[in-house]
Amino acid sequence: MGSGRFSAKLSMEQWQDFNCAQRGHQNYVEGVATAIVIFLVAGLFQTRLTIVLAAVYIVGRALYAAGYSAAGPKGRIVGAILYALALLAGFGVGAYSAFVAGGGVKGVMDIVQHVVTLDLWQ
Repeated sequence: MGSGRFSAKLSMEQWQDFNCAQRGHQNYVEGVATAIVIFLVAGLFQTRLTIVLAAVYIVGRALYAAGYSAAGPKGRIVGAILYALALLAGFGVGAYSAFVAGGGVKGVMDIVQHVVTLDLWQ
């Protein structure tokens, strides 16, 4: 990233700015699929809370990219904390809601019993 024939035409400062912006974008692309799945599952059960968490995620990602582009790796900290907290909360909401929808402890014990007895098709 940030190298190749086009980067040869940039000054070192221009190349560094371009590379930071490109790395911020690539980081978003790598993580967006996970975020979509987390917020989709959470949104099935807690729609309004998930909308707020997804909005916080988007703001965090925007701050991450802006900070990375403006100040390099040190500038991404605030955005990274914000979007990571939103993802963690979304995962928690989705996992807890799926647990409750699956019957809670009784549902988990039923699954374990079926797996242990290899009676998976009941």
